[in-house]
Amino acid sequence: MKQGLLCFLYFSMLPFVAAGQSWRTGYTPLNSIYRDTGLLKKLDHKLEKDLGTLPASNREFIREIYTDRVETIKENIENEHYLFDTPINNYLDQILQEILIANPELPKSEINLFVSRYPSPNASCLGEGSIVFNIGLIRRLENEDQIAFVLCHELAHYMDHHVNNNIEKTGNSLASLEDNAKIKKIKKSKYNRQAQLEQLLSGLVYNNRLHSRMDESSADSLGMNFYLKTDYAPQEALNCILLLDQLDTDKYVGTPDIKKWFNFKEYPFKDRWLQERKVGLSKMKVNRDCPLPLSRNRFKVESMINLL
Repeated sequence: MKQGLLCFLYFSMLPFVAAGQSWRTGYTPLNSIYRDTGLLKKLDHKLEKDLGTLPASNREFIREIYTDRVETIKENIENEHYLFDTPINNYLDQILQEILIANPELPKSEINLFVSRYPSPNASCLGEGSIVFNIGLIRRLENEDQIAFVLCHELAHYMDHHVNNNIEKTGNSLASLEDNAKIKKIKKSKYNRQAQLEQLLSGLVYNNRLHSRMDESSADSLGMNFYLKTDYAPQEALNCILLLDQLDTDKYVGTPDIKKWFNFKEYPFKDRWLQERKVGLSKMKVNRDCPLPLSRNRFKVESMINLL
């Protein structure tokens, strides 16, 4: 009973501790009160600031992506995709505060740490200052030190402008592609125009994936610098990198016998249900690390095919 009371008092005090540390770091923890009074204004202010620094080339394309990004965050907040005022929020905020205190060069006032309800073991940097930590990632990490390294890694993505740089590169690639002589040649072809276009665009997707791999390596390096300034164990950062490389595999061993559980006398199981369907553009592999520009790329691809 005494232990339960102490736990209750501990978690009850966490919001006040976090608020007190925000005075030391400049970072404002996200909670329901701030969500209603300042968070949306903060997102709009950062968007306005980012739009004021757009490059001259492909300005409208980038403006649309940046605006859609903020609107998506707002929709996720409204649709309760993110958690607020939970012990998990308070716990992750405490870890982030430790990182920010140890790295005074980080732009604390620009950072938002969202805890999402998503079960996939992933964390992501959205590029405008927001970091999304999926609740499903917690069960795959082994300790607090590894959580800290994941946050350092995502902060590094933001500091190196990886997401925004990829958006700009995608805009440049699409602009040059639309004026490409190969596109004009494909339009004149009588046969296999879609196949030719897919092959041409696959090079664009591959280049984005290559940049993504380079970005991940860069984020590991810079994130390690942030991490080593904290009191967390250095070895756990390396353990975390090895662990994250294995996230594509299921945590639980064994493959369920789908045919056994979904085979009914009235509706027999069909083996073709397990076969991957490859039709048209579904053959292309999409870069999951930078979904915003590539989703826009997909719209461009579809519109170009319609014009052929």
